Amino acid sequence: MDRPEEANFRKVLKAFEAKTGATVQYASTGENTDAYLGPRISAKNPPDVAILPQPGLMQQYAAKGSLKPLSADVVAEVDKNFAPYWKDLGSAKGQTYGVMTKAAYKSILWYRTKAFEDAGVQPRRRSTTW
Repeated sequence: MDRPEEANFRKVLKAFEAKTGATVQYASTGENTDAYLGPRISAKNPPDVAILPQPGLMQQYAAKGSLKPLSADVVAEVDKNFAPYWKDLGSAKGQTYGVMTKAAYKSILWYRTKAFEDAGVQPRRRSTTW
């Protein structure tokens, strides 16, 4: 059974097909996108579009020359609709290769200051040694 996010994404793809006449073949890469894409890229059989889970992976593929930059008209739409920071996340060495479709904080630590105060301790402050 599909997860709700994937099921909703499939609905978007279906609407895209209906509106554009394009044919979409969707394949989930699972938990390790590079394990799925790496062999396809090496075999010169990459997908036309890939959704990468982090900008660093896009940077790696761009550095290897495995990506094609977005066309000027698509970059113009990115410029018009996204803050420069988001464009930078989808770019490498002056070329724009992608557009951020989702952002999520996954490494934030929340704590109750009162719990620390009651325990008589201070939370660790950000340092350069972390």
